[in-house]
Amino acid sequence: SKITSEKEISQVCKKIYLDGLCSKEKMEDVEIKVRELFSHPELKVFFDNKWRVKNEREILTPSGESYIPDRILFSEDKTWVVDYKTGAPDDSHKIQIINYANVLQQMGYINIEKYLIYTNDDKLVHKI
Repeated sequence: SKITSEKEISQVCKKIYLDGLCSKEKMEDVEIKVRELFSHPELKVFFDNKWRVKNEREILTPSGESYIPDRILFSEDKTWVVDYKTGAPDDSHKIQIINYANVLQQMGYINIEKYLIYTNDDKLVHKI
């Protein structure tokens, strides 16, 4: 979720290692996995340069609720909200991303599409 484009993969993986969040071997494994994900045909559209991207930005509602979607993609005529998951698909994930989309709609964003990306699942991208 910290990567906005493919060219940042090595840099972000190295930072995670330097911050002490993983071993060097784990960093290398993660980089390989992330490169595989980025090369997957279903994911390429999410990392296209046509988007204006916000990763892990907090959204506060007037009632004080806080939401932090993993990735929001903006273009002139549409908005996509994306959340990454490592476990199995679950209904709570759908509820979560629907809530994100509702908040974005209340903020005035249009044509909102919702996607869950399961990094450990054969069906990688789930459109909600």
